[in-house]
Amino acid sequence: MFFERDGGRDLLVIRACVLLCLCLASCDAFTVRDAVPPEQATGPATIVTAYEPELVISNLINSLEEKDVFEYNKLFAADFVFIADPSDVIDLESYYPGALSDWDMEVEQEVAQRLLDRGQTANILLSFDHDAEDVTEDTDSTYTVQEDYRLRVVDQEGVLESHVGTAIFYLRLDEDGLWYIREWQDFRPVSDAEDGKETWGMLKGEIRATI
Repeated sequence: MFFERDGGRDLLVIRACVLLCLCLASCDAFTVRDAVPPEQATGPATIVTAYEPELVISNLINSLEEKDVFEYNKLFAADFVFIADPSDVIDLESYYPGALSDWDMEVEQEVAQRLLDRGQTANILLSFDHDAEDVTEDTDSTYTVQEDYRLRVVDQEGVLESHVGTAIFYLRLDEDGLWYIREWQDFRPVSDAEDGKETWGMLKGEIRATI
């Protein structure tokens, strides 16, 4: 009888210890943890809302690198026009008549759909020579910048094509408070060192002609 009473008391003590441990564990499990600071987040380059004209250019670079057709198409105003180098127009006309004419936003989007097709293109890298950058207009609602560029495109077979030239972007602030590319002019490079390399405009025209 004595043994049984002591055993019962020991069992109660053990149960009380177990309950205490469970309570302590549950309290720690539901403790709210500190949030990870935003600056520690990592990931691919992101598209940002174009409240400033310079952000349109960075979005152009990032949308190409990420092959994001949706974000690329959002760069352009509804009345957008692309104007190729006159020499490119002449050269391409002999093979593909009209390939660089009447270029509006709809044409730009169709060409981008093919260029950024992940089944066709493995990698795209656009870089600008900021040392040669020239902002020729900067008002509350208009912004014009001239950039020397190099566009590298690698297809799914690993073939690299490099396109060089000079682009002039005419940007406009629209009623929604965002900046868009209204006009894009493309020119052949001035440097003789780039002889033999086609412009971005030629690439666009060739894609349009073969869609």
